[in-house]
Amino acid sequence: MVYNLRRLSTEGVYIMHEKDVVTMVISLENTEEQPEIFCDPKPADDSLTISYFFPSVSEDLVANESEPDVVFLWDRHSHKVVSRLHHHTCVSAVAFHPRDQEVLASVADDKKLRIWTSLIRKESYIID
Repeated sequence: MVYNLRRLSTEGVYIMHEKDVVTMVISLENTEEQPEIFCDPKPADDSLTISYFFPSVSEDLVANESEPDVVFLWDRHSHKVVSRLHHHTCVSAVAFHPRDQEVLASVADDKKLRIWTSLIRKESYIID
């Protein structure tokens, strides 16, 4: 399971979302394991957070929305961002192809679905 967490901060009377999203991959087979954390893990007060579950995970990659119009693609082994995929409006959902982690779909509030493929997959399409 992949879980996203965005903290809320206050400035005077204003409540604002922090830019960074913490993404955690949690094993449902063994809940004793610590989650894989992608982003800078800051302490979170449950009363000052929002969370959502639309990120997607594959064997080697994690995809999630972090900034309103950007899908972040993380390497699960190094926990480094390997790509930023840009939309023109807020990203609504992301999902890997069920059998091919080289293909990712994302949809945004502008009602546009984008299909992203890796350079490896693009090269294989050219060869075929």
